[in-house]
Amino acid sequence: MFHCLVNLTNSGVKKLIFCALLFSFTTSFGQVSLGALAGYNDVNLSNIGNLPFKDYHYYSSINSFLVGMSTEIPLSKKWFLEPALLYFGNGSHISWQSLTPGISWNLDLDIHLYYLRIPVNIIYKSNLVKAIRVFAGAGVYFSRGIDGRENGLIITEGAITSSQNVDNNIKFAKGTSSSWTDLTYNP
Repeated sequence: MFHCLVNLTNSGVKKLIFCALLFSFTTSFGQVSLGALAGYNDVNLSNIGNLPFKDYHYYSSINSFLVGMSTEIPLSKKWFLEPALLYFGNGSHISWQSLTPGISWNLDLDIHLYYLRIPVNIIYKSNLVKAIRVFAGAGVYFSRGIDGRENGLIITEGAITSSQNVDNNIKFAKGTSSSWTDLTYNP
């Protein structure tokens, strides 16, 4: 499945509204099905934007989820349009250790990001034989960050050892982060 992330500028907001309206017009098509979606996400952000010293960090996956609803709109006998509305969890675990002479840093941080995501897929379905069905599809999605949290610990060891707990709400904004305790994320 092909996905394309679109920044929500004025034209992006118009696209988001258009996709949301696809749900309101489903009654005009025959044989439209509506369904609930729930699932598990094993997510990892290998590059989450403008983080200080990002080249020296190790990213690993975290467990997350998605919930939402979807509809299947038949366009022909074998072609279908599948828009959905999802609450989608994303994030990463970041660890970093720096052994600079005289001072060392240890960072252990979990980042949980939650997005409103609207995927729109075109699906082709066919029966090879009675017991075997195949399908293929492609689409795009529109996404907007709505909530999130970062939790962890920063330990600095040197002449004085200190530790700092990180427990922050996520800030969605464009721009550069100035420190680990004030991260911003692209919405």
